[in-house]
Amino acid sequence: VSTQSTGKQWYQRRVRGSSGINAEYGESSFFDMIWPILLLFPLVAKADVTVSVRTEGGGVWTGTKDNITISIHGSVNYILQFHLGDNFPSGTTVSMTHETDVHIGKIRCIDVETDGEDFWWPRWFSVRFGDDSPVYFYNNHNQKLSTSDVGAVQSMWMCIQGQNTCTIEAETATTRGAGTDNLLLMTSIYGVTGATVTGIWDNDGVDDFVRGEVSTFEFNNMRGIGGVRCLGLRAIRGGDAWLFSKITVTCNGRSKTFENYDDTWMSYDLERDTWAVNYLKIC
Repeated sequence: VSTQSTGKQWYQRRVRGSSGINAEYGESSFFDMIWPILLLFPLVAKADVTVSVRTEGGGVWTGTKDNITISIHGSVNYILQFHLGDNFPSGTTVSMTHETDVHIGKIRCIDVETDGEDFWWPRWFSVRFGDDSPVYFYNNHNQKLSTSDVGAVQSMWMCIQGQNTCTIEAETATTRGAGTDNLLLMTSIYGVTGATVTGIWDNDGVDDFVRGEVSTFEFNNMRGIGGVRCLGLRAIRGGDAWLFSKITVTCNGRSKTFENYDDTWMSYDLERDTWAVNYLKIC
């Protein structure tokens, strides 16, 4: 059976079930008349795709005004590519919406590319089609985009980790100087069936890591790992040290609390904070 015949039968069923046209004109003569027109005007549903990107803050070199292109890869092997923008200031979240009739199925991966030398450090991307929930991609390898800067790459490839949500509750110790507002952290969460990596621990507009207080961070589209077993905490930037008393990790409803029994400080600048570490794994 040809595709044209199958499509014609579909239209016949739709019209027969919703109107009395067949009874008036006769099935054969009516569709012989309109089928060529239907072939010229296929039913294509357009949808809005919204992409948001958070640029890292705390430095004049983290933003960019170069042209950024994004390619979105889906489960049905289609690729949707368009110009994302050319103005991504440091410490801001920028969103843009693009109308498309390309159907890509479920969002799987994104490929982001720059055409210029300007150094750009994106923290995370989210992609949403229509009213669907956004899909998050975290720059957990801390890649920077540029065509010429040392240590940077021209394009960045990221894929969805999973469909789970992980929440981090970090309690800062009450010791003098334990809090900080100048340290970027992220973590690998190890579970019974695998591991997943979060984005940067930071809430926009919130003073995190205050002495004696609990800071909460939520990460979507994390990999399913079963029960939580260990935590790999890594400092990736900053000029201050932080001391936590305990950290509770919850992934897909399963929680585990990690106590800092050794009073281990975290810091990125180990030359200054010689008593601290920039990586800590606790189980």
